Amino acid sequence: IAVHVALSAERIGPLPLRLVTDRRLLGCFTGKTKMHRHSSASVPFLLILLAVSILPATPLAGQDAFRKSAGDRGFRAIEAGRYETAEALFLAAVKAGNRSGTKDAATVHSLRGLGLVRLHQGRHPEAIDLLQQAVRIAESTEGPSTKLTADAIHDLASACAAAADYETAEHLYVHSRDLRAELLGPGHPDVAASLNNLALLSGARGDYEGALALYEEAFGITGRALGPDHAESAAILNNLAGCCWALGRYDDAVAFAARALKIRREAHGEEHPLVAACLSQESSIHSARGNYDN
Repeated sequence: IAVHVALSAERIGPLPLRLVTDRRLLGCFTGKTKMHRHSSASVPFLLILLAVSILPATPLAGQDAFRKSAGDRGFRAIEAGRYETAEALFLAAVKAGNRSGTKDAATVHSLRGLGLVRLHQGRHPEAIDLLQQAVRIAESTEGPSTKLTADAIHDLASACAAAADYETAEHLYVHSRDLRAELLGPGHPDVAASLNNLALLSGARGDYEGALALYEEAFGITGRALGPDHAESAAILNNLAGCCWALGRYDDAVAFAARALKIRREAHGEEHPLVAACLSQESSIHSARGNYDN
């Protein structure tokens, strides 16, 4: 949650693989941050771009398969915190789409992915432009009331929030939430993602009570749909910790942060960036209380 202290807040965005993102990894409300570089399996740009350079000689179906595969691998790289790899894959997919002139769901996914990478890099105007393109293509190819469009609108809202355009972000988050509730049902985790991100906006405006209510509603949905110890529930727990800290509910903050950390350690292992985010969150709460030994 974006408060005047160094606590983390997490935005949730459903992708082909449901993505849970940390504010510090994606530069949510606090401006530009350094790109996280994962220590393993980073795909060199030249290798991927070399593969793309031979695409014009391949059949259109082969190019389409490449774009879909590159987009899917790009989102897996984001989920693993390998943003350099993700950037190269999404750039390759976008370049392939431009060469073929194809505009379809794979185009939307590639633009969304590259937009999220630009958001992570703190390049907010570029992120907004890419995500606006994704929304326009989704609406024109799939229709204005589809899951693809709702997800693209959700991501655009996140970019607007990162650029501190909270009014536009709120409008877009509400729109995506309403579309998801209509298409998927009010108890779907994607609806919880929209509620979580609306809570982020409330916190950014200083309305922590409002944010707390939205986080609790979002956690209830994910708990019923996925289980209270699911990895995605951990994002909301971490946000609840920050919100409770802002409200002076320190014992609740510590409990939520510890629970989020436990879930993520079991889901991702010790080396994942989201585990580091939880550790930082819990450390900030203990430090604020003067518990420096913790």
